[in-house]
Amino acid sequence: MDPKPGIHTTEFWITVTINIAGAILALIAAYGLIKQEYVDLWMSLIQSLAVAIIPLALAIVNYAYIDSRGKVKAAAETSKQ
Repeated sequence: MDPKPGIHTTEFWITVTINIAGAILALIAAYGLIKQEYVDLWMSLIQSLAVAIIPLALAIVNYAYIDSRGKVKAAAETSKQ
């Protein structure tokens, strides 16, 4: 099985999301629209949400893998009979 290209991985999208959010917050802070303390607070919130989403994504991927392996094994058993 070939590994997925980087753009199709969860790690890629989490990294992109956090970096874009950080860049937007840095620009807002640079223009003086919010204080740096609020930027730090928002970045902490975004990272906390990412940490909460990763286990859920892993659970979904693991379930899909186990389900597909079960179907492959069941198909192999029926083809033997």
